[in-house]
Amino acid sequence: MSSSFAHGPPSPPKIGGSNPLVLPSDHTISNLLKSLPTYSPITPLTVSTHLLRSNGLTYTDPKVPILTSLIIDKFVAELIVKAKVEKDRRMTKNKNKKRKLNNNPNEKEEDEKLVLSDFFEPVREICGVDVSGLPTPEEN
Repeated sequence: MSSSFAHGPPSPPKIGGSNPLVLPSDHTISNLLKSLPTYSPITPLTVSTHLLRSNGLTYTDPKVPILTSLIIDKFVAELIVKAKVEKDRRMTKNKNKKRKLNNNPNEKEEDEKLVLSDFFEPVREICGVDVSGLPTPEEN
């Protein structure tokens, strides 16, 4: 029986420590496991179990689905927080826009004129074209 390995099969990588293959550190996992006795998951355990099994992951420890639910819950909570921040940012932007228009209803027209003059200036410089006779949006 010949083997392609000179000194036997390679040893499996060590879990934890300085192994770059293990993304969450042992410390992070131990902290998550400490919170498990008091944790009641929002994501049902059946969903976590289904996700694990459908991806071909088998496990013997009953804490694995709970840990998976905990990670899913943290991920969903992070998404909700980011969505709320984005919504607040949009609402603030719209509120400022409305306040600006209420204070000066002609400001929109002034902004359009400014944009057109900003557009025509490079055309004048690059092409040497006289754009002073071109109609403005108000004349159309």
